[in-house]
Order: sequence, then C-alpha cells, then structure tokens
Amino acid sequence: MLYLKSVENTKPHVDRISYPYNIPSIHSLDKLTFRSPVTFIVGDNGSGNLLLSNQLRLSQDLMPKVEA
Repeated sequence: MLYLKSVENTKPHVDRISYPYNIPSIHSLDKLTFRSPVTFIVGDNGSGNLLLSNQLRLSQDLMPKVEA
C-alpha cells in the first residue's frame, strides 16, 4: 500500500500568482506533513481535493499527462 508522508510545494512564492497557487491556503503552503498514513483525501467542493489527488497521481506516473 502506498502512503503519503508529506506533500511539498516547491514553486517559489513569487511565482505563485496564478490558479491554483493564488488560493491563500495553497499560496502559503510550503509543506504539508501527515501525522499518520493517508490513504484518501476529502473536502468540500472547490477545496482542492481533486487537484491534489491528480497532482499526486501525475507525480507517481499513475495518470496519463494531457497537454492542451
């Protein structure tokens, strides 16, 4: 089973000017460390849970990359 220990935003603060980086909670987030293993992420509509899960899957090559 794959568990997340942390998620890190490596984008420099000065470059976080467009969506989704301009959302206050993401803009100020440098690293999110989980206290116990995480297997799912839930949240209200528009809270960024789908965005986070898609980025995690992309980073692990578990989702095809689509270019516009």
